Amino acid sequence: MRAGLAAAALLAALVPLGASAQGEWTAAQRVALPLDGAPIDVGGMAASHEDTVRLRLSGSVSFNYDGSEIDALGRTVSGTRDVTAGPFVVLPPGSVVVESDPAVHRYVVDVPRTAVMEVRFNAMGLATQHLLTLSEARAQLVGAIEVEHLVPPPPPPSVPAQVVERAEGVPALAWAGGGAGLLFLAGLGFLFGRRRKDPIRALVRRAETARAAIGREVVALGPAFDPVAASSERLVEVVRQHAAHHASIEAALARTASMSSESAGARRMSLSAKRGEVRAKLESVVGRLEETATELAGRNADTARARGVDALVAELAMDLDAAVSAEEELAL
Repeated sequence: MRAGLAAAALLAALVPLGASAQGEWTAAQRVALPLDGAPIDVGGMAASHEDTVRLRLSGSVSFNYDGSEIDALGRTVSGTRDVTAGPFVVLPPGSVVVESDPAVHRYVVDVPRTAVMEVRFNAMGLATQHLLTLSEARAQLVGAIEVEHLVPPPPPPSVPAQVVERAEGVPALAWAGGGAGLLFLAGLGFLFGRRRKDPIRALVRRAETARAAIGREVVALGPAFDPVAASSERLVEVVRQHAAHHASIEAALARTASMSSESAGARRMSLSAKRGEVRAKLESVVGRLEETATELAGRNADTARARGVDALVAELAMDLDAAVSAEEELAL
């Protein structure tokens, strides 16, 4: 009997653990934050029962006046992180940053429910520092910061209390076989659940890894290759935009899963096809970045230096810029 109770207790512990390992907060809605200072009402993005609204702020903008890169909470100037002029995204009072990743310009914030829940971009610090008007400072901004409303994962399935109760009436020998089988199946479910990954997140991580690799190779090759690094930065932003588009399509399909009319079905098929196109674009762009990183690594390893530096820089930068331009044209 004790063996049965122990097996039941272990099974009860394993099932929620396997389920929670897969749960992630997902974006239910995504909007670009206006750079002209116009506010976004994040209270309207969330359901009325949400006492705390979780937001993710991601992306960055370039301030062409001094060449700095700005995200929600700070900026990078000549490779140095500076938060004294920020934050550049004004949040409602009482907001708390729960996750922070300045390297990829991504922050998760919990915003308490209040009567006014506005988020806006603030360029006043930039204008003051450089003695510019607000309109002059805003005219120097290029890029985008996105605001996403995150929703929690569904609760993991729980093991019914009857499992433990019935264990008292099951002989220990039966639990030795049946309990072991259940534990084995639960272990397999946990193992395979851990291995399942979001393919779109994986593509974004591959793009960021390739960009980092390009940056390292460019440092070794010298400043002549800086245009290649700059082009790779732009292409990673394209990857993030495609990933955001893919997430929006996924959310739309999830919200309309119960709609069974013929017209709704046709529209869902169209959305599904569009989702496939966006993923194909993502894979193509990520492949281009990885190909460039490999080419640069080969260049570093090539002691013969058979090809001219100027020609290689022009070729690689043109290749990445062409990819960016093609994606921008498709987005119009």
